Amino acid sequence: MRFTLQNACLLLQLLPHVAFAEPFQNGSFELPGLPAQGTGIFVENNEIAGWVKSGPGFLGLVNGRGGAQQFDPIDGNQHLNFNGGDTPTGAILSQAFDTRVGETYEVCFFVGRVFGSSNPGDVALTARVLDSGGNVLHSQRVTPPLALGYGPVSRFSFTATSSRSILSFEDTSTVTVAVDVALDAVTVVAAHPSLGATPVVTNVHGEQRPNTDLVDVYYDLDAAESTSVSVRLEVSADGGANWVVPVASVSQSVGAGVSSGKGKHILWNAGADWNGHVSKSVRFKVTASDGPPIPDGFSLIPAGNFQMGDAFGEGWSSDLPVHTVFVSAFYMAKYEVPNSLWDEVFVWGSQHGYTDLPRGSENAGINYSKGNSHPVLSINWYAIVKWCNARSEMDKLTPCYTNLGAVYRSGSAIPDCDWNANGYRLPTEAEWEKSARGGLTGKRFPWGDTITHNNANYKSDESYTYDLSATRGFHPAYATGGAPYTSPVGSFAPNGYGLYDFGGNVHEYCWDWFDLYPSMPQTDPRGPVTGTQKVIRNGCWPGMAWHSRCGFRDCVFPGGDYSHYFGFRIARSHP
Repeated sequence: MRFTLQNACLLLQLLPHVAFAEPFQNGSFELPGLPAQGTGIFVENNEIAGWVKSGPGFLGLVNGRGGAQQFDPIDGNQHLNFNGGDTPTGAILSQAFDTRVGETYEVCFFVGRVFGSSNPGDVALTARVLDSGGNVLHSQRVTPPLALGYGPVSRFSFTATSSRSILSFEDTSTVTVAVDVALDAVTVVAAHPSLGATPVVTNVHGEQRPNTDLVDVYYDLDAAESTSVSVRLEVSADGGANWVVPVASVSQSVGAGVSSGKGKHILWNAGADWNGHVSKSVRFKVTASDGPPIPDGFSLIPAGNFQMGDAFGEGWSSDLPVHTVFVSAFYMAKYEVPNSLWDEVFVWGSQHGYTDLPRGSENAGINYSKGNSHPVLSINWYAIVKWCNARSEMDKLTPCYTNLGAVYRSGSAIPDCDWNANGYRLPTEAEWEKSARGGLTGKRFPWGDTITHNNANYKSDESYTYDLSATRGFHPAYATGGAPYTSPVGSFAPNGYGLYDFGGNVHEYCWDWFDLYPSMPQTDPRGPVTGTQKVIRNGCWPGMAWHSRCGFRDCVFPGGDYSHYFGFRIARSHP
């Protein structure tokens, strides 16, 4: 279905989507579909979206709209088609993915009959999980129902014995008959042994309200043994290849405290989050988690690998090499800390043992604040980590930073960090870059490969070929009243993780001491134990497009006096 908004700012062709539970610890994958056109498309070069085809027999993606062979009751969209009539059996589809040794994972998928008839048990798919050495961890044969359609969700668990596992599906039919067996909605999730089965989301579909920019998304939720779960909506504009459309303006059955039921409803204000965009391949993903709710003002950054560093080779040598980094799940603040929040914590902290917290945005007696909603400025690294502790105590959370075993409240020591504490802290450099990229891979900026003043608050200059802004120099909307020319936090569209102001406004401090990158893969790096300067990231209002790149990094002394273009955002550890 297709609707056009009254102001012609958005065009959606709503393609329903099915998804399950929360992403597993090293990322998640779901069998992708194709654009709305095209049927019976074979797997090209034995690969499609990371899945590898092997063995004899037919294997292809089929569009689920119209015709007996395209019948798809799960999501009305694409499915993977095995057998394909009377072709030989034995086709195998497989994909390798990262796992953690000793951790339990759950695999969910649907198997259906979309054409033809056969005797019970004659046609089937066998799902297997193997470790990196080829040892079978689980094998399960699933037969489709005798009638056209899909059977119930198939699910099984396995415990990883290596850091890389392989999931495969093989056509193990015992006869060659004119029957098409479909595989759809394959998902791997992190199992929660203490909570029993993970939540399952099905029957996702959406409708844009005529002549409005509002979208209604509906789904069914089986929360199993959980009384309520946290629900998240993701939107793709390219048929499911990337899930980076900003989704912040949502209400109804979304967020924490959602109970089981059919016809659950999410209302998305697409015009507020995605105004001026056009797409004919919009898809929805609804995920449910029985883990803890996401704190207000934060986004959950899923665990997984990403490529860290300057893939374009445009920065300093210290921006290289590009290397693989695994980051555990954590929470990142949606906004840079504004003056109003700094001042609130400053007042509380001054009355509770934080004796040397500075006033926000002041330097050498000059107040550089452009308003309560603008980012706090002119704060050094020591003050920031003490402020994090003060806010943690104010909100009755456990402070992360200690000095000689005591909560760090004053002085200029380099504290220890308790990464398991639930309080506020600075992000690591790896956490910062993964957050900034917003789920995109290999892009120069959080939104793509070019930049304009529509994307961020920075100083435009025509000498950079990727700077395509129609206005040059400081951002014209904010270059008023004398420097600094900051913008209110959240003035630009969020990235794919729902985070604002990556790419401009103010430089942001990180936890790490600055050092050269390693060439080997890393897991949750936190920088060297000692050093002389702390990492800063992000572009800033007087910085060029070059500074706005995701791969840009620099460093400053932790006690330095850095005037009016340094700020920060905070993170929290995921339990």
